[in-house]
Amino acid sequence: MNSKNISWGLFWVVVGALLILRNFDLLCFEINWNLIFRFWPVLLIFAGINSLIRGTSNSRLNWLLPVLMILLIVLLCIKGLSWNSRMEQGEVDDLSSTQSSTSPTFTVENTNNTQFASLYFSGGAAQFVLTDTTPLLFAANMPMNGSGYVMEQVQNDSVENITLKMDADAKIDLGDKKWNANKVDLFLNANAIWDLDFDLGAGEVNFDLSKYKVRELAIDAGAASLDIKLSDLQNAKVVVNAGASSIILRIPKSINCELNIDAVLSAKSLNGFEKVDENYYVYKSTLPNAKKIDLTIDAGISSVEIIQY
Repeated sequence: MNSKNISWGLFWVVVGALLILRNFDLLCFEINWNLIFRFWPVLLIFAGINSLIRGTSNSRLNWLLPVLMILLIVLLCIKGLSWNSRMEQGEVDDLSSTQSSTSPTFTVENTNNTQFASLYFSGGAAQFVLTDTTPLLFAANMPMNGSGYVMEQVQNDSVENITLKMDADAKIDLGDKKWNANKVDLFLNANAIWDLDFDLGAGEVNFDLSKYKVRELAIDAGAASLDIKLSDLQNAKVVVNAGASSIILRIPKSINCELNIDAVLSAKSLNGFEKVDENYYVYKSTLPNAKKIDLTIDAGISSVEIIQY
């Protein structure tokens, strides 16, 4: 057995063991995918060392790969994982509950019973939640009273355009805290027809859009955990771009869906979809006059799962 096989074997054994222990709550840590993704140049180093080893008969170089792999594992555990005790987990959950119960930081009134609205939201290093409706047109409950965020509101023809984004100079440092210590709660009016554009970078995303009429949805996430529930109230166009992310999309059984997916290096679970072409899949509802979702997914090294509900 050569050193290359030993090195990669050691790496995947350690990673798998850590994830299993985390899934069974035997270890408490959060994975900072955004930071881990920045280690990608190490792959170039591995490739270079492997070429050196194959290009020489000197076996003294065989120790380089195992040593480098061990150093990488240690570095990822130190830099890429945020370790939390169970007591710290409880403290974080209490903090999130306190944030959710406070009055919204940003609000947009719905004085004209707006029919069409658009929201562009840009943020990162947080847990983003969109599950509840509001009699207002839009509301957001932000950590630290919205420090680092700015909101703009412009009416263009019959569309109310809302922009909420991080200030260019703002920097959010969670330290050793979990994503949901920096929780962002978003609220939409259920009567308006929405165009939504989210630029989220890294973090956790939990969007239940089943109550809303969403005409267009665009999500750009670098390294994130996405759990998005779509609705059957409106024909919709949905585009998801992700780097190293976990993507769960929940599709109503009552809707037709056409899926174009470019995710060669990703794990895919597309239950209920019929493959038509290399990257083209369809899901057909048994209901007459069903609404339709045009879904496009462009993912790097990610996991993609689509669930019917």
